Amino acid sequence: MFFSVYYSGHDTGYLKKKDQLSIIIRYVTTDVNDNNEPDNIRINETFIGFIEATNQTAKSLESDVLNFLNTLDINLAKCRGQGYDGAANMSGADGGLQKLSKDKQPTANYVHCSAHNLNLVLSNACNNMPHVREFYDFCQKIYTFFGLSIKRWSDRKLCRITRTFSRLLNHYVRQGGHLDLTL
Repeated sequence: MFFSVYYSGHDTGYLKKKDQLSIIIRYVTTDVNDNNEPDNIRINETFIGFIEATNQTAKSLESDVLNFLNTLDINLAKCRGQGYDGAANMSGADGGLQKLSKDKQPTANYVHCSAHNLNLVLSNACNNMPHVREFYDFCQKIYTFFGLSIKRWSDRKLCRITRTFSRLLNHYVRQGGHLDLTL
């Protein structure tokens, strides 16, 4: 079976506070009819996991990805495509991960990830809508509130977060949308 690999390092490290890549494999499956001919061709896309990025250099990302694929016995020789966001360390034609991967497997053609472009368009659209922007700004402030304190981050429990969120939300509404993080 041939496959394509798509990696995304964009915004996947929120919960663990670490740089992560999400790994997705795209492959084709076919059923065979009574005459032993291909029938019912399906394109499948399967999320296979997150990997922690050692650092953001193309060489390091290549090592991280290859190690991960090797642990799953995924043979790079059958890779026919690769896709990433537009970051130079990922998509760079001279020294990016796509170039390093193509050097190892020449049939692994690079395609820019259109889903990443869609995410950028939607993010930009949301930032131009005041109520949506305020909501996401508020969510970011809550994340920052917990993220700036090791104790708050490590001790967070659902009931504590719920109480704190309720308190912050009430304060946010009383202050007309201004959040004081010194609560």
